[in-house]
Amino acid sequence: MIIKKLEYSIDLKFESITLPPFKDILILGINCPHGRLGVEKGFQLLSIDLFTVVEIEDNEIVSYVFINNYLFKKIPEKEILEVLEENVFPYMSASETIKVDLDLYISVRNINGKLN
Repeated sequence: MIIKKLEYSIDLKFESITLPPFKDILILGINCPHGRLGVEKGFQLLSIDLFTVVEIEDNEIVSYVFINNYLFKKIPEKEILEVLEENVFPYMSASETIKVDLDLYISVRNINGKLN
């Protein structure tokens, strides 16, 4: 009789998350299984008025973009959407939901004044 020795191996990777599970931008593809209303209702339960929903018209891939309102204090909505349209939308499929981390750095130079 042959006795087999069974072995197993486990690899774990974990990290803490916040709710909602993204902080800056969420992009919904046209065929996203969650849909705008489902995502929006979830946000209402988790965090009221933190996000602005922007409908994307005349796009074959993207339907809606959820943008964290704090970003509008730093950069206009139009600029954010232009960056996304050029750098993210072309790489999406219509059924995807994409989370975008937008790291924005602001530089102020040549601040002048008089010393007493």
